[in-house]
Amino acid sequence: MWVEPELLSSGGQVARNAGDRVLNGAAALAAAPIGTSIFGDFAAARAFQQRLGELQIGQVTEMRNSHHTLTDVGTKAKTSSVSFSETETANRSTLDAVSDA
Repeated sequence: MWVEPELLSSGGQVARNAGDRVLNGAAALAAAPIGTSIFGDFAAARAFQQRLGELQIGQVTEMRNSHHTLTDVGTKAKTSSVSFSETETANRSTLDAVSDA
């Protein structure tokens, strides 16, 4: 198996950065108010506004879940990168210790 630890680590950082961006987006969306009379002051408009608010909350939740997933993948990629590097170093030392006799 061929593994490039630097590339794995770099990909992990990209995933963590994406997770941070998603979390920032979730915070911005959660803070964005939906005006109570933006669609008018009648029953259907109020119902639409309420549904829109519910969907906004659902989207924020999904974005926070995506943040968790992306940062988890990024962390695991970094951990794997370190593990592969350490294994390669140990294997190289073992091979170097074998005599040519």
